[in-house]
Amino acid sequence: MAELSAYLHLPFSAMGVLLTEMLTAELVQARAPIVRKARTDRSLLEAVMNGLQRL
Repeated sequence: MAELSAYLHLPFSAMGVLLTEMLTAELVQARAPIVRKARTDRSLLEAVMNGLQRL
């Protein structure tokens, strides 16, 4: 909800009201977050970090 609010340049509270109305009208669906099963490999994160530092 926070990301939508920021993207649309709307107050957080207004986004909550809008999403509640959309849920009630069945225009959107809500679901539980997807649980990640494994952590990201540290070597991959280090490679990304090193690549970004070289930019």
